[in-house]
Amino acid sequence: MLDKSYKKLLAVLAIITVLGTLAGNINNIHDFFSQTLPSKSQAQKLYGIWYGDYSYPISGGRLAVKGTTEYFKNNKYNFIGEIAVTAEKGGHSVKVRYDVDGTGLWQVDEQSLTVTLNQLRSVVKDASYDGHPLDIQAWTQATGQQLPGLDQAMVNGMSDDFTILSLTERRLELASDAPKGGKLTLAMTRRDQVFSH
Repeated sequence: MLDKSYKKLLAVLAIITVLGTLAGNINNIHDFFSQTLPSKSQAQKLYGIWYGDYSYPISGGRLAVKGTTEYFKNNKYNFIGEIAVTAEKGGHSVKVRYDVDGTGLWQVDEQSLTVTLNQLRSVVKDASYDGHPLDIQAWTQATGQQLPGLDQAMVNGMSDDFTILSLTERRLELASDAPKGGKLTLAMTRRDQVFSH
């Protein structure tokens, strides 16, 4: 009788050992994949429309961006907004504002967001010289040239990589290398509607 009880006890211990080993292996597998696969929670938080309004120094001036970026579940994005470029030289400044529409691809993981521009369309909205409005038609007639579009300066396929500082349901904070060195920090807030030109 002891012999049968002893065999049953060994069988139960064997089952417990196997289950414990499986549970440990499942935890190891989960830990491995949770560290190597992109977090769905980051992507799910990113889906939707985000508004940003920021500026930073560029060579010979400043660039200001205001608009919305909509991130879609198919890893594509749309940007609708306004970009202003200010060039400064010899104590004078020229500022050109553009209405801009852009499309591209995005990827996210726990710590970074990478965007790649596929297409950009820009239309000159207005311009000023030393703060005074510039008549774009008169300038074009006088010089025989149009003001250059941003789409001529930004090459399709350009990518930028951002470090995610914070991503919540309502706020997104990113950091990137600034064109003139140092770090550029961007803050965006969730919106219900896209930017309107």
